[in-house]
Amino acid sequence: MPKSNMTTFAYAKQHLTIRRCGRPRSAGRPSSAPTLAGCCPFGGIPSKALSKASKLKVWLVICGAVTANALCCGGAWAAAEKAQTAGCSLSITSPTGGENVDGMKLASGEATLPPGTFLWLFAHLKGQSGWVPQGGGPTSIDPDTGLWNAMITYGEPPNIGFDFEVLAEVVTGSADAQLVKYVSEANETNRFPPIPAPTPAPNCRGVKITVHKVS
Repeated sequence: MPKSNMTTFAYAKQHLTIRRCGRPRSAGRPSSAPTLAGCCPFGGIPSKALSKASKLKVWLVICGAVTANALCCGGAWAAAEKAQTAGCSLSITSPTGGENVDGMKLASGEATLPPGTFLWLFAHLKGQSGWVPQGGGPTSIDPDTGLWNAMITYGEPPNIGFDFEVLAEVVTGSADAQLVKYVSEANETNRFPPIPAPTPAPNCRGVKITVHKVS
């Protein structure tokens, strides 16, 4: 790694090494999230050093663990529910966990997907075993920013006062075809029965949050 690509400072006689990680590419475009792999081959970091690290407004990857205080491209990681593996990253930035929601609300986030995979959003009344696909199909991701959004429906009026879960999942092409078929048939019959959550694509972890329906 070039020395010009590193910033090092000492804290309590221990060294904290921060790499200005490049943005990994997937499907020909840059990601909006830094990669953890290989960014910090050194030892652990004293916890008190993290507050000092948070003042560096750069892409920070700290020995494989991004702290809640670290600022990534000007935004706090703590603001989003994230899942990240090699070549695949996914976050829900809105709504946030525990937020109050109405009958319908736009969900949004960021994603970097491996080629041949698709992003789907699901929702259900917390405690149910099945999930209802949202957004009328696979969720589109802006090729320049990696941002996505999808409209989520939170049940019916009798469900006011209950918690709902939202699941963002990256799926393979075969799973995507099955979900598209489900949505087509559901639109024809106006029935949207819950279905099992699809198996996530390899090396991709889903993200789930819980919200509270108030109206």
